[in-house]
Amino acid sequence: MKTQIFTIVFLVGAMLCSAQSIERSVVASAGDYFEGAGVSMSWTLGEIATETFTSGNVILTQGFQQPNLLLRLYIDVKAFMEGPYNASTDLMETTLNTMGYIPLQQPYNPALPYYGENNPVWLYTGGEIASLIQPGMVDWIIVQLRDADSPSNATSDKIISTMAAFIKEDGTIVDKDGSDILDFPGTFSQNLYVVIFHRNHLGVISSMGLSESGGIYSYDFTTGASQALGGANGHKELEPGVWGMVSADGNGNGLIQNTDETTVWKADLGQSGYKGGDFDMNGLVQNTDETNYWKVNLGAGGQTPGKLNETGYQSQVPK
Repeated sequence: MKTQIFTIVFLVGAMLCSAQSIERSVVASAGDYFEGAGVSMSWTLGEIATETFTSGNVILTQGFQQPNLLLRLYIDVKAFMEGPYNASTDLMETTLNTMGYIPLQQPYNPALPYYGENNPVWLYTGGEIASLIQPGMVDWIIVQLRDADSPSNATSDKIISTMAAFIKEDGTIVDKDGSDILDFPGTFSQNLYVVIFHRNHLGVISSMGLSESGGIYSYDFTTGASQALGGANGHKELEPGVWGMVSADGNGNGLIQNTDETTVWKADLGQSGYKGGDFDMNGLVQNTDETNYWKVNLGAGGQTPGKLNETGYQSQVPK
């Protein structure tokens, strides 16, 4: 009899080892499952949940009735944007917020009207919606996490997760509720890099892997040229020792070029609201958006090789 039991256990074990995946299941002396309108309940008679172990993407749980578990990445990141930055206060202006122009729903979905035909490149369809635009919020941005051996190899196929979030006047980036730290699902196996995109500023990617302390991964783009991949080619010094994302990428294609003026700024000129041609983000599209931002950044200070092709600063985020 003992031999037969051993054989059965061995065969079951062999079948599990060769399987592609194992669905969670419970073997108990008693239990049941009930389901009603929008409510379900299951129970077992036996050991309660006791402990969970994780290693990479593997999760081992002890006990019955353990929930589905997702590993989380908590991200604390800071960045400045050139357009709304005010060197006299060391903060970004929140004019779009105070004037009520920032939409409650994240604006990077091409199906939504907030940015319309002037910005066809954004294809992020996440459903982030804020119940209220909190004080101190500057605008919506997109945050990506990428897993790679180096920042130059952190291409779009290395994306772990993407989220629309808010950037605050002091550069900190928070969840849609306006206060919580960013919380992403996922894990990484090499180095963790963070990418920041904005609808009319050049995107940036961290030049180093994020550092972890107390379970939170942190990064600050603002403290020097070397904080962003590409250095001074991809972001610029807003005041001595303070660096930020480059304004005037009106069509969001990662280049400061003539089309940012001709197809975005000129189309929006004289209008107010949530506009791509509003490079300083004061709620108005004016001549100063062209002269103070687009023209300056098209010249690129001689730092970008593409200048001769009527292209200024370029995003250094790998595609």
